[in-house]
Amino acid sequence: MAFCARWDSRSKYLDQIDELIIPFHGKADRLLEFLEEHKKQRIILDIKDDWKDFYGTILQPIGEEYQNLVLRLTDEAQVLNSGIQKSKIPYFINQVCTDWETLNAITELGVSDVYISEQLCFELAEVSKFAAAAGVRVRVYPNIAQSTRSSTPALKTFFVRPEDADIYNRRYISTFEFYYPEDIDINWDVLYRAYAINKRWRGPLKEIILGFDDDLDSTYVSPRWAELRMTCRRKCLKGDHCSACIQIAALAKSFEEIEVMPILPKDSKAAAKEVLEIIDSKKIDSEKETPLPVIPNF
Repeated sequence: MAFCARWDSRSKYLDQIDELIIPFHGKADRLLEFLEEHKKQRIILDIKDDWKDFYGTILQPIGEEYQNLVLRLTDEAQVLNSGIQKSKIPYFINQVCTDWETLNAITELGVSDVYISEQLCFELAEVSKFAAAAGVRVRVYPNIAQSTRSSTPALKTFFVRPEDADIYNRRYISTFEFYYPEDIDINWDVLYRAYAINKRWRGPLKEIILGFDDDLDSTYVSPRWAELRMTCRRKCLKGDHCSACIQIAALAKSFEEIEVMPILPKDSKAAAKEVLEIIDSKKIDSEKETPLPVIPNF
């Protein structure tokens, strides 16, 4: 599993995090020194408006010596016009794919990584298979509630709890990149500790997930939350009566009221199967008033 964040001199984890994003300032000597200092990390060089300067001053001198360098470009035109495809330096585009058409188009540019979001993050089995065949790494932003429309309930948006990062990584996701607007001064150490070190968050998810406006406390969420969402294809938005997210959130609030943390039984596969059978048979009915969760006690 890889975690990624922008360079921040205040961070305690600059030498531990797997990937660092640094801006391109046109100084070849300093870049080479930095690559040498951080040989064990993947360095993402963020190239924006000054990409034409990059080709002449940086691309040719670097050659193939530094295997830890990856370029992040702004858009498709930058790839096609920069000559970067002729080099052997890996590169990808700072554009998030939310549908299959965009994912195909970006992948065909020969990129090393792709960002995915929204609907594609609920079809991860298919996305992972596609990415593996294309030889690209899948990247997501775990700490922001992602949806096309602001009116979408928080529970139906895509995000990743710190407790679920491992299961997403084992099956589908290569890199978790921490998201925060460039104009907001945020030290990402809190996120790194939650996702990479502690692998849990004891408190409301809205404290670490941007745009998440629900009071759901991650402490009391079922460990099967992620397993039910990764390949659900968002059936709830397609006329299906699936309400697994709502029901698990209701169960979490019940646990919170009595201050009991959910744990997995010994036979976790059987528990997961039982949950899926409940949902598939529509024993969980989202139209009932304040429905009680019909879910195994885990």
